[in-house]
Amino acid sequence: MAKVILDTPRQKVNRFSAWVLWMLRTSGKTQKALAAYIGVDQAGVSRKVKGQTPWKLKEFYQVQEFFGEEFKDE
Repeated sequence: MAKVILDTPRQKVNRFSAWVLWMLRTSGKTQKALAAYIGVDQAGVSRKVKGQTPWKLKEFYQVQEFFGEEFKDE
């Protein structure tokens, strides 16, 4: 029987953070601009993408709005 491994919430957050970094690099937008959009400082965004500070649900939606893209965890 195959073993099913479910993702932990932390793994899902890590994928979201990786997506944010990828979107920043490919869109040409900056952490500073993202920070201003979601209402934190640049260091706050840096801590979030490094997994040192958790993303808030509101920020999850704001980030997608900022990039004009939907995060798809597939």
